[in-house]
Amino acid sequence: MRSTRQEEIAAFYRATFGLTEVLRHISANNGKLAIYLTDGEINLAIIPGGPGIEGIDHFGFQVDDVAATSEAALKAGARRGATSVPQDGRKNEAFMTDPIDQRVDLSVRGWDHDGTATARISRLTIVANDPAQLATFYEDVFGLRDVSQDVAAGSGSVLTDGHLELTILPNPAAGMVGSRTGVKRFGFQVDDIAAAFTAASSAGAELNRAESYVVDPQGQRIDLIPRKVEALAR
Repeated sequence: MRSTRQEEIAAFYRATFGLTEVLRHISANNGKLAIYLTDGEINLAIIPGGPGIEGIDHFGFQVDDVAATSEAALKAGARRGATSVPQDGRKNEAFMTDPIDQRVDLSVRGWDHDGTATARISRLTIVANDPAQLATFYEDVFGLRDVSQDVAAGSGSVLTDGHLELTILPNPAAGMVGSRTGVKRFGFQVDDIAAAFTAASSAGAELNRAESYVVDPQGQRIDLIPRKVEALAR
């Protein structure tokens, strides 16, 4: 996630969802701060942004072999294969871009954490001009499982790795000037949605109780999802 207010946004996610900070560093290139948080499974990076480019930037997978994954991705239609990133404390080792040019990080290492987060990131939503084609890419390259039988026909695809849902929705503005595809929002599983609303409000979020989401201080939508025990089990 990109932001010009890294400290404020990181504080929001710690206060609202109980995320744990695992790393912060100053870039040697531009002297700007990046803060890395985790829910115990997934890393949420608050990295430097700029005017007009705040919000979700990319996501990533932990894989067994970066080179093999890159090769499979290129065969499946990726626009760019694995490109190495600086090893300055971050766990991602490379990134690639999928068929809609969405950046996807790759790593063979996980994050160290204390496992005390009170909520878990469990949904990521991508908008695509051809949801079915993009769903096939993520199934073929990363082995995600299609669970779209629970989704209304024509409303996109839902995939899972056993823990996180990757929802791929049709682009309502496909073909229009300025139309954008890629990551749009994400969501947390919580034990108590009412309590999450209270915590989010206290931390500066806007609330939408009717559709069960909050908007963080920089305008990013976050879905609140009732915790479902083993709901996404393989």
